[in-house]
Amino acid sequence: MSASELDKLSAKIEKRRQELTRQEALAQMEAVARKHGVDFAEMARLHSAKLPKTPRKAKRKVAPKSAVKSAARATTTTTTKRKVAPKAISKTTAKPAAKAAPKLATNSKLVSKAKYENPDNPKQTWSGMGRKPAWFIAHLEAGKKLEGLTA
Repeated sequence: MSASELDKLSAKIEKRRQELTRQEALAQMEAVARKHGVDFAEMARLHSAKLPKTPRKAKRKVAPKSAVKSAARATTTTTTKRKVAPKAISKTTAKPAAKAAPKLATNSKLVSKAKYENPDNPKQTWSGMGRKPAWFIAHLEAGKKLEGLTA
């Protein structure tokens, strides 16, 4: 047999194994249902009606490259901000509406300043937030002090 024939055969074997595993699982579930005096098919129908429907992801519209480039040139000095919807107020605690401006959210991501630097590789830094990097842990476990790591 050639390599491609063997690959096709192994794919068929794997598919059949998955099918048999699924059939065995269904048989076990039916046996449990019979043991408790429940019709498995009826239970499956009732349960499937209660499952939440998964929402579809909305597809993003992509602008042509020329439009993106011209828009980028036009807004190089300004930052884009998007409006955030105001919170809903319940009727029982409603107060007179003040003329406040809606909150704005920025798309920029804040980057923390590096506090620690790997002495062996200066490109590896850590801000002190989040998980400790492996090189930081190894430095401390070697009995060295934090002063040697400050950036």
